[in-house]
Amino acid sequence: MLLIYFCGRPYHLHFKRFTINKNLMKKLLLLLSIISLSLVSCNNEETLDTATLQTETPASYDNDPTIIQLKGLNENLMSVHQESRGFWSFLKKICTIAYADAKGAFSGFGIGSMFGPAGSWIGAGVVGVGASINKGIEVFSANLSPLTQIVTRHDVEAAYALAKSSNIIYNPTVLGNRVNINIPRKYSKAIDLGKTHNMALHNYFTQDLSNVDIYNVLSEDEVEIIHSNSFTYNYDSYMKSHESYDLDFAIANDFHKADRIVKLFFELYNSYPENMDDVNYIINEYIKVIESDKSISDVEKQSIYVAFAVTAYSSDYWDYKLEKLQYDSSVETNQ
Repeated sequence: MLLIYFCGRPYHLHFKRFTINKNLMKKLLLLLSIISLSLVSCNNEETLDTATLQTETPASYDNDPTIIQLKGLNENLMSVHQESRGFWSFLKKICTIAYADAKGAFSGFGIGSMFGPAGSWIGAGVVGVGASINKGIEVFSANLSPLTQIVTRHDVEAAYALAKSSNIIYNPTVLGNRVNINIPRKYSKAIDLGKTHNMALHNYFTQDLSNVDIYNVLSEDEVEIIHSNSFTYNYDSYMKSHESYDLDFAIANDFHKADRIVKLFFELYNSYPENMDDVNYIINEYIKVIESDKSISDVEKQSIYVAFAVTAYSSDYWDYKLEKLQYDSSVETNQ
């Protein structure tokens, strides 16, 4: 078992009975070499200093100009909210689920990072979808009682695999016609992940996934990543942790700047939005601040924008889902 840190969070990695092809073995050996030098590789071009990640504390960013600016943004918007804005159901149910989605994608990006860029993206996709389905069923079952499925790992993987492999046709009820966020083109893959996330949710709730063979859909490397002992262990641990879905807990180990930024964003998201326009607004305001900070690496920005994109697309998806379920429930009541 190995312990690595990504964006301030420890991950226990298990390798028992895990067979990989030559390409992944080369990546793994390279990763182990880098870890021995106290670095974590986030992609082929950039590295993060894990010695720094382990010794920094949240207080070390108290004087960081970007953190100060984002705190000020939060305080200003929250003061407006308290003085003139009402309390809408969007805040209570939708934000709870979309938060779980976005935090799952952000954490999955780290869980899969040991396998390189490909691992980060499939980690963000699978963990984000799994967290969304679990939290969505919990929330809607408690309120409207129509979602009672038992969530299996196979169905999560199958829903994501079908979404990732498909030529996604624009569907406003699935892909977020109300999403309007200004993630720079350089990081547009985060937008693609947001759309794939929603398509995977659509697949989960509308298709029979029992006979889907992901070996016929994903690449060999992708399957080996998500079926590795290390990924499986961290995925299962994440899904079983109540803290993974706790709005108050947020990103607990915010030792890295990306963690702190995402935590501040979640704090605002949990309190400010009343509709999708608000969600778009706070994301775009955060992007302006982040893009003005040249000290934030491309890898850190990518992980942050993954969280933002999944937040936006998930918010739109679950808002539509809530409206539809409420309508269906009212129809049944009146019959």
